[in-house]
Parts: sequence; structure tokens; C-alpha cells
Amino acid sequence: MGFDFPLLSDPDRRVCAAYQVLKENGKSVQRTVYIVDQQGIIRYAQQGMPPDSELLDVLRGLQE
Repeated sequence: MGFDFPLLSDPDRRVCAAYQVLKENGKSVQRTVYIVDQQGIIRYAQQGMPPDSELLDVLRGLQE
């Protein structure tokens, strides 16, 4: 699709488990948004669906 960033596939749910987003049944995933900077540091984490404006504010802050 021409993305200029890497995408992650997690068919065995190891990454979901590491980020503690699996629901109690161990199969479903709680929708969670993470913003990770270029050094691999999590700069934002929010369960659910945060507003776009909040995410854009975080991204803008990373560019400063």
C-alpha cells in the first residue's frame, strides 16, 4: 500500500500479551492506541478510541 512505516502482524498474540491488551478470554484484544517514538519509547497509550485531536497533539509534540 506504499506506507513509509513498518506494520506489525501478531497472529500468535505474543505482542498483544506483552502490551497487556488481551481480554480475559486470552483471544480477544482490547482496542488500544500506542504512539512509539523513533527510539522505541512508548510516548502515548490509551485504551479505547481516543479523539483524533489528542493523537495529533501527541504527534506534534514529538516533532518539537
